Amino acid sequence: MNILFFVLNLALTIFTLFLWGRLVLDWMRVLKPDWRPRGALLFLAEAVFTVTDPPLRAVRTVIKPVRIGGGAIDLSWTVLLLLTYFVSAFIPSATAL
Repeated sequence: MNILFFVLNLALTIFTLFLWGRLVLDWMRVLKPDWRPRGALLFLAEAVFTVTDPPLRAVRTVIKPVRIGGGAIDLSWTVLLLLTYFVSAFIPSATAL
């Protein structure tokens, strides 16, 4: 059982890192729209988008972006990150068992 908790905790930690990478990549696109990743960074960016897109889309179907004037605030990243932290907090660590 410890192995299962360890693997689940590791997967959630890696997913959290991918979410933070997604935040950085999204802000890169906002701050410099003509920026395009190249080389190894392109491979990493593709992996980050491939892993994070389906869960973010699922959250967006439940929680729509908040409209403010002519813009909108997308809360899906924040909700998904909080949900990931919440789930990982309830997984017993391998050292606690």
